[in-house]
Amino acid sequence: MSFRLPLWVVVGILLSSAGLGQSETLFYVRAGHDLGCQGWGGELGVRQGAISYGPEYYACQATSRASFRLAWQPFPSVPLELGVYGGVLGTLPSWGFLAGGWLPMGSLSLEGTQHVLLVALGFGWTHLPTGHLLPGARFVLAWETRFPVTLPSPSDDKARGIGDSASEAYCVPPTAETLMATFTAMAEATRSAVISSLSALYTDFQAELSDLEVLVEGSQGTIRGRYTVGATHRLTGTRRTYSGQGTVRFRHNGCSWELVSYHY
Repeated sequence: MSFRLPLWVVVGILLSSAGLGQSETLFYVRAGHDLGCQGWGGELGVRQGAISYGPEYYACQATSRASFRLAWQPFPSVPLELGVYGGVLGTLPSWGFLAGGWLPMGSLSLEGTQHVLLVALGFGWTHLPTGHLLPGARFVLAWETRFPVTLPSPSDDKARGIGDSASEAYCVPPTAETLMATFTAMAEATRSAVISSLSALYTDFQAELSDLEVLVEGSQGTIRGRYTVGATHRLTGTRRTYSGQGTVRFRHNGCSWELVSYHY
């Protein structure tokens, strides 16, 4: 699975390098709860004028979400932010949009340091190994501490070569054991992403695989078996369960197994 660097990450790096809005540069730390994935976490970031950006991490119910957030405050006098985020939910690519506001709750005794209550609403997608985009809602209630900082000038940093520390990819042979390990990791990542994205509406998730048959012929791999999935709707209490048989086909690219197709 390939994953390109999101556009907003590149934009955030360029904004930092350009020193946009250095007349009002703030460093902020957030700690809060994402009700969408039912997990606690936090964010670090830099606010330069109307632009803010930085990494975030939330330990969701079944997995974790790590991403980069880029936001814009279009109206200086209105506490409203519009933004985008991109990263991973567990091991799966995830991205989406955010719109929220912050409400000042007072300030510390330290000059320029302020505490604010932040509410952010968002909608995003998680890219499943099957090729589907799984929708999910974000509702973050966080406490933010912000204070001025002095950022070093980009000219003070020594140039670094891109990819100098990159390590060589670890390759696996095309065997039944490595195929099963790839399939198990893919199934677990998909299961965790589904639970985290839908946990606001459903509970008591069930996901079971049985009677698995693994077949490897050269660079081609096939896994067949039975599946049972189910969940209970939080509001109605209705239990939905689905079961059947499925087939997943893989191809070995000389270094690792890649998903080719699936049928269920």
